[in-house]
Amino acid sequence: MTIDRHNLFIKFLKLNSPFFIGTEYKDAYDFLVDCHELLHKMDTVARFGVEFVTYQFRGDTKMWWQSHVECRPVKALLMIWATFSSFFMKKYIPSTLRDRRRDEFLKRPNLCFIRICDSTFLQSESVDHYFVKELRPDLQIQAYRWLFQ
Repeated sequence: MTIDRHNLFIKFLKLNSPFFIGTEYKDAYDFLVDCHELLHKMDTVARFGVEFVTYQFRGDTKMWWQSHVECRPVKALLMIWATFSSFFMKKYIPSTLRDRRRDEFLKRPNLCFIRICDSTFLQSESVDHYFVKELRPDLQIQAYRWLFQ
């Protein structure tokens, strides 16, 4: 671990980063959101997000992650946050809860389209016409511009 990475990791831990054991769906969702917010504040989501968050796994979740890492090809690229969060959610958060949380997120009154595109909860494959139709009218225009640019 480089000095920069080490210092950032210590800072991440001092911010009371949560642990995840893998028992409750709500805990999984909150864990992912809380970690993403901390990493975003530190501007480290892209560089060290997956690494820092997976250090916070305990119990069965830690074993699940270790088996995933061990099964990956030696020369596999490092996992980016969007891939990791999708992988984690598929494992620990039922699709019905993911859909409900996504819908709650999209219906918030102070939401802007840029925030939607950067969201942990939405991956690029989710951005289709069904998704756009579910947005508030003011966001639909921005979404269509973004999709067809």
